Amino acid sequence: MVNGFGSKTLVFIIVGHVAHLQFLWQTERSSLTQKNKRNAAQCSGELHPQMIYFGNILPTNSDLMDKIDQKIIRELQRDGRLTNQELAERVNLSPSPCLRRLRNLEQQGIIRGYSAIVDQKRYGLPVTVFVRIKLQHHTEQAVGEFETAIKNIDEILEAHLMTGDWDYLLRVIVASLEDYERFTRQSIHRIPGVAGIETSFAYGEVKRTNLFPAI
Repeated sequence: MVNGFGSKTLVFIIVGHVAHLQFLWQTERSSLTQKNKRNAAQCSGELHPQMIYFGNILPTNSDLMDKIDQKIIRELQRDGRLTNQELAERVNLSPSPCLRRLRNLEQQGIIRGYSAIVDQKRYGLPVTVFVRIKLQHHTEQAVGEFETAIKNIDEILEAHLMTGDWDYLLRVIVASLEDYERFTRQSIHRIPGVAGIETSFAYGEVKRTNLFPAI
């Protein structure tokens, strides 16, 4: 007998308190999780695929890439045809963990694919042109229409949204000056909302690499 309670009654009361505390803890955890989801949505406009736990936003696996992963990527940028055995030797791993890391990088979309590096001139497109574009209006509709249009033009290899006086910088490759004139008349001038075009022709190429710097 303890303070008028039997041992069975006391055990029941303790168990009840523990269950109540667990319920309060789960409720608070759920509340914090929902609050963080709302905050994330307000900041980014959509829910980011991150782990939200006890008020802390933890990085996803794609943010946890280490030096070995970076080394794997750099070696594949040097030579995308390496076998797993060759790659493992270059990054000082055994083949199995090297392959697991490689598959993980591919599944996360960090490694987006593999392609051939081709001699642009010998392919038949020796002229490189950098084209600056200014739009008349910057509404969501005008920007969307322009970006959709340039994504479907094969001659445009890169398109960058820029700061400064011009809105976009395009890297274009063509066969000749005449081919570039046709490109501007039939492709760029037909896109609604283009206010200005400025063109710079590349006389030569000093450096081109796909190899990211080590960090």
